[in-house]
Amino acid sequence: MGNDPDFFVFVPYGFIEYLKNRKKETNFILVFLIIPSLPILYAYIVQAQDTRYLYILYPIFCLISLFAVKSYISKFSRKNLVLLLIIIGIFVGSIGFYEYKKIDYQKEIEMYKIAKIITDTSSGLNFHPSETKYIRAAELPEKWPFLFFGSGVHEIKSISTTNHKNLESFISNSREELTHILVDDDSKLPKFLKEVYQNYEEYEYLRKVFDSKDHGFEHQIMLFEIDFEKFDSISEG
Repeated sequence: MGNDPDFFVFVPYGFIEYLKNRKKETNFILVFLIIPSLPILYAYIVQAQDTRYLYILYPIFCLISLFAVKSYISKFSRKNLVLLLIIIGIFVGSIGFYEYKKIDYQKEIEMYKIAKIITDTSSGLNFHPSETKYIRAAELPEKWPFLFFGSGVHEIKSISTTNHKNLESFISNSREELTHILVDDDSKLPKFLKEVYQNYEEYEYLRKVFDSKDHGFEHQIMLFEIDFEKFDSISEG
């Protein structure tokens, strides 16, 4: 439902109405909802998360939504007007949501290419709000079939920055897995990583090993290797 906001309005209430008025003739809806959901659930369990897997459920979502529409219309005397308003609302909502969620495919390709470079130069990174998902995709083997479990698909560790208020704390508590720091101008990065992006020269223990601008990319993202000897020396001093 993540790709269409109209489903959020109609499906939950429609499903309640469906259960309240379920008949033998409509049991097929439940069957066709459950069976396709099983492989989707498996895909999400093995970290192959993609909202496109939900597309197969869209016809069922549409059917369930009709129960909500029927219930909404029944509450008003001017049913045709209400139906017209619902249709207009669906069109306006869908177009607005599409414009809001419109994908910049050029940037998507660029971020993926950057991720391919990063996967060759690091083994442990801070979690990044946007780039981490591309790194996960870049790590996937190009030849099928392959196993998600026990096959070393995701070798680069993505380390959460939650509960850390500064870079020193983050490095100290993550040093067993953390090898590099990845930053850009993403507003969702924690404050101490934004400071690295803006003033990386001030951090003597960080050595810049990759700058996307140097490789001709429009989006700037920088990768720093942590010099733990310098870090320990500065921390102890």
